[in-house]
Amino acid sequence: MWWSRIAKFSSTSYRKTRLAWQNVERPYKLLITAFLVITVIISGETLSKNPYFSSLFELPRQSRVFGPIFFPPESANNPIEWKDRVQSLLLLIGLPVAFLLWHWRDRNVRDQIENARKDTNLREYLEVQKMAAGLVEGADGEQSVKCQLQIAALHQIRGFLRGEYGESFRRPAFELLMSGHANAMERIGVKQVQKQISECDDDISDDIWVSKEKLILKMDMVDKERLEIIKFEYDQIFSGYFNLSGKCFDFIDFTWAEFKPDLKIANASFFGASFFGCLLKSVNFEYSQLQAAEFHDCDLSSARLWGAHLDRGTLSDCILWGANIGISDTASFPDCSGSEIDENCWMASNWGGLSEDEKEKVRSIWYAAGASASESLQNHLSRFDETPAVTDK
Repeated sequence: MWWSRIAKFSSTSYRKTRLAWQNVERPYKLLITAFLVITVIISGETLSKNPYFSSLFELPRQSRVFGPIFFPPESANNPIEWKDRVQSLLLLIGLPVAFLLWHWRDRNVRDQIENARKDTNLREYLEVQKMAAGLVEGADGEQSVKCQLQIAALHQIRGFLRGEYGESFRRPAFELLMSGHANAMERIGVKQVQKQISECDDDISDDIWVSKEKLILKMDMVDKERLEIIKFEYDQIFSGYFNLSGKCFDFIDFTWAEFKPDLKIANASFFGASFFGCLLKSVNFEYSQLQAAEFHDCDLSSARLWGAHLDRGTLSDCILWGANIGISDTASFPDCSGSEIDENCWMASNWGGLSEDEKEKVRSIWYAAGASASESLQNHLSRFDETPAVTDK
């Protein structure tokens, strides 16, 4: 609509004007302010001669406060002197200039306080960062003491992740948590298990749950506590503020989590992650490592799983309406028991060019894995099954 365009244009113009004003040096700001005040005075003097606007100027003229200051009585015996005019002019110009000077002084003080606070937060963050990374100084005793100090530091990182100490610390805190988790998963051997699954190793593929338990047993106290921190801070991590592509979220429990629509988590690793009852509408999981991940009772409508590796995973009781589920060609198709697909699901790169029979042949793979056709898909297919009746002549 025209008013929305005007509002958008006005908002854009305001932002540009404000940015331009911020880049002007302060002495020039004072000169511009004085010039604007003089321009307003001259414009007012001109308008006061107009009969349509003269009544507006009678209000300050008749005022007991502003009248004697700006409109001193003039007569033959008491002519208006130049000092009266200069006094009024200086008062008009001096008020906004004095306000600007006060504003800049107050802003300088606030900036000094803010910079001091940032310096204090930076020193604190550097200390916490070392401890959270395991560089615990002065703790040469038992390993359990070092673990406890490291766990305490990881919990302090949560405040930096939320932005409680300033926005500038959010990304470093996020990277510290995620890199620590990725290193832990590499240490316990997750990548080796993923490789064995993709190579169809019978020793690992027959009982993936046993392999998962063995990996979990290799985690120490710090690894498990970091898992819990990422779990409880998922609303900050998946808020859209951070770049999540390629990150490691192995073994994270996302039960009942609600993810923002269109969230991009492509090329990430979710080995052994649990998605129970999650809202995952339009989330982008393209080319992610989802081996042994559990999706149960999730809303994956319009989600993008193109090229994702779902070996030994589950997609049970999930809504897959309109999802892009052309998953990677793996040896083991995920368990799709109770899940629903519809006619809007995109299951191949050339899906739009396939005939209905060819599409149904691709869907049969999902049917074999336990998925079922939604009511809308059944109605869609019934139209193609109908044949015209033959009438006897």
